[in-house]
Amino acid sequence: MKVFISHTAKDRKVADALAYELKKREISTFFDVQFLPGSSLEKQATSSLKESDAIIAILSQHSFSSEWVRKEIDEALFNEKFKNKFFPVLLSKDKEDLSRLPWVLQKINHLRLSPDEKPEILGRKIAHKFQQFIERGL
Repeated sequence: MKVFISHTAKDRKVADALAYELKKREISTFFDVQFLPGSSLEKQATSSLKESDAIIAILSQHSFSSEWVRKEIDEALFNEKFKNKFFPVLLSKDKEDLSRLPWVLQKINHLRLSPDEKPEILGRKIAHKFQQFIERGL
């Protein structure tokens, strides 16, 4: 299985920890650190999304205004390939952050974790819950 990790640069440490934890579970990942210098970021992201079997979106106060994250979420929501294979993770202590999400994301079940936890712990928790999500065949 190949998983695309959608995130902002400010959430890079969590994305790195998540990729590490998924690799330990023999799940391959795609995210921007693997993109080749000198080539189109948009083309590489599109290609990675096409090769992915699922998408994990790390959503935080930083991602609410990210055009890239919005495009990746649109792909997850509106591409039939990712039906029941989109795993949103909200990093927030504040219930008000949920209201900042696009309405369609507010209606989807998501994993909510505190951004105050260490990235390694967040990566482990997300990977564990994602593995359960996939094993249930959702």
